[in-house]
Amino acid sequence: MDHVDNQEEIKNSIVSLEHQFPVDKWEIQGVNIWPYVRIILYMHLLTRERETKIKNESYNTNFKTFLSFRKLKLPYQLIKALINQAFFFSKLKSKKILFFGSHIHRVQQDGLYFNRFYDAIVEEYKLKEDVYMLEYQKVYENSYNDKAIIKLAENLKDYKLLLKLKRNSKINLELIKLEQYDAFLETLKKNNINTNLLRITKEDLIKWVGKVNALKPFFKSFYKKAQPQKVIFLGYYGLDDLYAALITANEMKITTVDFQHGPQTNVHMAYAHWNKVPEKGFNTMPSAFWNWDKPSQDNIESWAKNTKTVKSILFGQPYINHWLKQSRNIIEDKNLIFYSMQTSPLDLFTKPLIEVIKNSNYKWILRMHPRNKTTLEEFETFLKLNGIWNNIEIQDAFSTPLPETLSRSALHVTNYSGCVIEARMMGIPTIIVHQIGFEMFEGYLDGETVIHLDQNEFNFSVKFQTLVEELIQRKLKTKIITMANPLD
Repeated sequence: MDHVDNQEEIKNSIVSLEHQFPVDKWEIQGVNIWPYVRIILYMHLLTRERETKIKNESYNTNFKTFLSFRKLKLPYQLIKALINQAFFFSKLKSKKILFFGSHIHRVQQDGLYFNRFYDAIVEEYKLKEDVYMLEYQKVYENSYNDKAIIKLAENLKDYKLLLKLKRNSKINLELIKLEQYDAFLETLKKNNINTNLLRITKEDLIKWVGKVNALKPFFKSFYKKAQPQKVIFLGYYGLDDLYAALITANEMKITTVDFQHGPQTNVHMAYAHWNKVPEKGFNTMPSAFWNWDKPSQDNIESWAKNTKTVKSILFGQPYINHWLKQSRNIIEDKNLIFYSMQTSPLDLFTKPLIEVIKNSNYKWILRMHPRNKTTLEEFETFLKLNGIWNNIEIQDAFSTPLPETLSRSALHVTNYSGCVIEARMMGIPTIIVHQIGFEMFEGYLDGETVIHLDQNEFNFSVKFQTLVEELIQRKLKTKIITMANPLD
């Protein structure tokens, strides 16, 4: 994976495309296309993953036998799915809020898996009986408020199986509004972007809309039974099931919310610089954004104010508030540095950073990202080979709550993790050591709570040590924002 060195260039490229083409008018069967395409493009430019060819498996006799076996089982599976669906919808009750979340948002706390964003709100405002938690990936058995949990993937699996009984509806060509889209694709190709690989050709988009629209009746039935005031997502983009849930709620005039779960900075193109938005907003985006802090709110408000429907709201960081109210006696260690890593930590573990840790008199906690792609064994081997194993503690993102780690630490170091915001709230100074981090958090740099020191700088190790000693001597104030009531 080739990491991008300059997010500012990505931002400018996408903004330029918006100015050139009528992206706000692109629709297929009433579904707004641009947010879907824009975010795919943004994620691709961030990673520039090398193209891989998928080899077709040979169609052998064993596979034919397997298909025949599946055909024999299909009637039984369809009947079972039909019964499951009827039972599922019959049990649904009216709820004020529907929270869409994943196991990656949960941490172990007091013997339970606690959703660090949602459950903190539920506990604060005594909402256990007023919510459903729709978990769209795997579900932990010992979860907080487990009676509210709905296994979304399991129920959608039954529904998708029943779709086999229906004929695929054809797209009405009159409902395809993609003016200048061919020219848009040509512009991308001239910039060496493989639109077939990204699946954003006209044909791909028509298939995608067909897939999403096929799921809408499930969510329409769900919302009619649950009658929610709000439908809330921890990240509104990336999964077709969630797009279907979002579009359906928007069509039914239910308030849809994206609840901040990480950086929403000036260069994050899922949140920033939406320069062409219909007055009523895109139906593939939420109608409200709940933000942790003022800079995040301002970033979204800068474009949302030009619409009639999209709201940017200062909500607060629920888990930080929840943690501090528990009055947990965690003793800070002046010799402890907390390093929050990215999804592929070895790609960003540079020689200057290794030198800093090796020559350091401090202990280091290296915390894995919730979507970490490196095995623990591989990471341990890397640390040992580079002679920095002895003063290291490796921490996953689930066993220890982030506020506990921050409470123990005197300093936070990162390339560009969203922990910058949470550390700042808890009065823990941060040193950002990567150019991307500088671009993402430029609005937070103040020389006191958030400082940038590029690891490619001459004499980085010496400068880092001096800066650490200076920062650790300071005692900063915790900047906690009171958590808002989700029903307001």
